[in-house]
Amino acid sequence: MENNLYIVLDFKPIVEESELDFVLYDEVLGENWDADEVDTWPSEIFKGEPSQTAAVPINIDKLITMLQGIKASQNATHICIEPHIDHQGYLLQGCEVSKATGKEVEEYESKIKSK
Repeated sequence: MENNLYIVLDFKPIVEESELDFVLYDEVLGENWDADEVDTWPSEIFKGEPSQTAAVPINIDKLITMLQGIKASQNATHICIEPHIDHQGYLLQGCEVSKATGKEVEEYESKIKSK
């Protein structure tokens, strides 16, 4: 334990933001489209190269607000972001990251040895 190279990753509850395609269309097109009318679905013109997942963009200000909320309500210092596999959206999971205390290292090593 002289050379404590342990960190603690305290994962918090996942926050889901989905149906971002609808949010994007509402934000850009306003009332000019209707999700209930199949004929009014917007076509997308891509400029540049989308990422491999071609994830739906999320408004930066909205994301910043969400991140600030996760930071404040969950005491998170870091965030894990992954695409939602069933919906156009993201899963955000706050994580509080810290250097392990001597007690945490002892408890962890004891638990590992008892397995």
